[in-house]
Amino acid sequence: MALQFDNQTATLEGTVTVEEAETLSNWLKEKIQNGTPPHVAMATCEHVHAAVLQALLALKPVLDSAPAHPHLKHVLAAALPARESATA
Repeated sequence: MALQFDNQTATLEGTVTVEEAETLSNWLKEKIQNGTPPHVAMATCEHVHAAVLQALLALKPVLDSAPAHPHLKHVLAAALPARESATA
């Protein structure tokens, strides 16, 4: 499966297909409704279906790690809030 979930982060790996768009969208909506800002990690994501991209752009989770693909990285970095780095 190209989606992995933990309490706060959805990890998108490899190719994320249209079949996984609804699962991701529902998970993001649930987190938002519960008052928990959802995060996505995409460092190992190679491709997302347009429906997945639409869910990400509409629901605006925090981007913990961007994908390596330059165009996808550019689009997501411009549209999604980035994780704030911890300062100690």
